[in-house]
Amino acid sequence: MVGSAIATFGLATSMSVSGCGSQVTDGGAAVGVDGLPVVPDRTPHEDGWRWESSLGIELAVPDEWSVNDTDCNQTSAPTIVRAQGAVDACLTLEAPTKQIVEISPPDPWGDEQDPPPSAEFPRQQLVIDGEPVERIEGELADGRAAGWLTFTETKNFIQARVGDRDFLHRIFDSVRVVTVDTHGCATARKSMKLKAPRAKTLLPAEATEVSICYFDQDQELRTSALFEGSEATKLIELLNRAEPGRNPDVPKDLCLEEKPPLADTLLIARGASDGALVELSFSGCTRRGLTNGRTTSRLTSPMIEAIMQPLAVGFGYSPQGVE
Repeated sequence: MVGSAIATFGLATSMSVSGCGSQVTDGGAAVGVDGLPVVPDRTPHEDGWRWESSLGIELAVPDEWSVNDTDCNQTSAPTIVRAQGAVDACLTLEAPTKQIVEISPPDPWGDEQDPPPSAEFPRQQLVIDGEPVERIEGELADGRAAGWLTFTETKNFIQARVGDRDFLHRIFDSVRVVTVDTHGCATARKSMKLKAPRAKTLLPAEATEVSICYFDQDQELRTSALFEGSEATKLIELLNRAEPGRNPDVPKDLCLEEKPPLADTLLIARGASDGALVELSFSGCTRRGLTNGRTTSRLTSPMIEAIMQPLAVGFGYSPQGVE
């Protein structure tokens, strides 16, 4: 299933899909002898629940929960919010019965979390996988159980508004800090190195899974997705048919870019005997395309859509030079 997210955390029982043995990179991630991040055990936290990943944090939510159903035109259905990206501008009030969990970076303007934790709510100092955390719980005026987990050093935080305290505990008690997430993406960009397959193609045709790793310009993993089986094969075939070379640059009179942004997304293809790591660049005006460090290929709109849609993030690109 595209984007299915099931994993456990802890690299001691992990192994690489395409190589045995591992070493720890300067980004803290374990990589195999194939140079790719070691895939963690993907055991679900609970039956019928899945893992969601953002900013080096993972937590579990029920399978039926949507992703990023918040803000403009939101419904009352339960949702996990992470790495929204570009969003529509409108005001839709949150239903007082909506269950929502958010993984967020610190506000760049230094504003309080919304809604701010009440001074009357009990606070607890914890350590999760070596990271100091403040945990706050209470009840909102609408009757929902509310909670906040704030990571003291990074200031990343989780906030939740759910039906009752027991359900809140099930979610908060699942929280883990990871260096390689459930889909096999290293959470630090510097742990990801370009890799060409042995075959003279962009990706190895025999790979059985493709990890989609979406980074921000601070080189932190914002979220990820996973293609497996026939869906992985379909994506690999699409990308291996790409025309050689980079996409044409956007004309300078249509672009205000001072320098190309970092690659938007990294793809990791893994198979029993071969693997590859590919950069996908599309949001800038120059140096757009796909590369594994040896082979460089042009992107098309269907390729961008196929890769980005499972992430459920807002994104944009110039159609100039992209068919």
